[in-house]
Amino acid sequence: MILSSAVDDLAAEVRRLNGGQGLPVVFDGVGAHTFDASLASLRTRGHLVLFGAASGAVPPFDPIRLAHGGSLTLIRPSLGDFIADRSELLRRAADVFEWVRSKALEVTVTGRYALSEAAQAHSDLEARRTTGKLLVVPDTAAAADAGDNGQPRAAPVPEAGSRRTGWRTNL
Repeated sequence: MILSSAVDDLAAEVRRLNGGQGLPVVFDGVGAHTFDASLASLRTRGHLVLFGAASGAVPPFDPIRLAHGGSLTLIRPSLGDFIADRSELLRRAADVFEWVRSKALEVTVTGRYALSEAAQAHSDLEARRTTGKLLVVPDTAAAADAGDNGQPRAAPVPEAGSRRTGWRTNL
């Protein structure tokens, strides 16, 4: 399940949508603004994967919160540790491309912007007017994909609780 961090009580909404239960794993790319709600959204022995800090770094916290939350675990992975050398990078990249080729991983592009509109793409991202993957393409390619008004086609932001994402895995 994917929820917007704009939901008033994220943990309560997670439990409502999940039959009163917390989740086994939460992937949090926002950081400071969602850390507490992400932690509160976990079930007993749940795992929080903190992979980003879009709203800033998570401030220091007392690890006893993990025990009090039900023997929770927290990990903060870093990409560099998973591509320690060139051979590992190439192997992992080959895996991803194979998943895309076999459709085990589907990439959904929800919007295209002409290179001359790159500033608008950034503005739309910052204002959360987009979801999924966006492409910035040469102006000639974008013109072919433009909507009736000449503007790039971008998917609307899904409602809170939507399962729509830019990546879907069938692994």
